[in-house]
Amino acid sequence: MELINFKSSIYTRGQSVKLDIDAVNKALLKTGGNKAKTAKVLGVGRATLYRFLGDHPAKVSINDQNRNILNQMKHFL
Repeated sequence: MELINFKSSIYTRGQSVKLDIDAVNKALLKTGGNKAKTAKVLGVGRATLYRFLGDHPAKVSINDQNRNILNQMKHFL
């Protein structure tokens, strides 16, 4: 029996959400650098986020200064 109208595109794999550096930086700041939470906020898997971070190491980062600023801002929210 042949499936003539079978569409393999129904089960596509791959990234459906396009990550960008600004969105990742903002999400990292929002989550205090927690990458698992960052991935959830962005709607991607942790592996996707880690792959993105590996591909853009100098552009995406949360450093101690940003973390301190975020912690100070939380007191006002």
